[in-house]
Amino acid sequence: MKYKATTQRHIILPMAFLSLAASITSWDYTWMKWSSLTIFTLIFLTAFIKYTLIINENHIVYTIHFLGMSIYKKQVQRLDIKKIIFKRANWQSKIAIIKIQSGLPIRVTLFKPESIFRDLVAFCDRNNVNYEKTKDYKIIEKMAS
Repeated sequence: MKYKATTQRHIILPMAFLSLAASITSWDYTWMKWSSLTIFTLIFLTAFIKYTLIINENHIVYTIHFLGMSIYKKQVQRLDIKKIIFKRANWQSKIAIIKIQSGLPIRVTLFKPESIFRDLVAFCDRNNVNYEKTKDYKIIEKMAS
């Protein structure tokens, strides 16, 4: 199944404009002007990042897209996964961290539809992958049902 997530634009875009507005008073210095414009541009561009996660029968494909172009793609076979840890991200958000034998872990949060967490548990059961649910995660699961 295919799951999608985007960056939190309602947080990123105001932060970009606030950083620009805060730096305008110091634009008398050329280096400050260009560094603040660079920071603004980088923060603004992060608003256009999208993520996809595809859970197949025996592997997971994680892709990062920027302006519709794939900039990072990782295909993880079931044997490459050490374990998946299910945690509580904040008050009512869940997060799954896919620990991999080599490389950076994959953080799964804010993906739609919410059934991604059930499907990850089913993937673990089907492929004999270790997983761990924290106490806080179990509380969120109980609240949701």
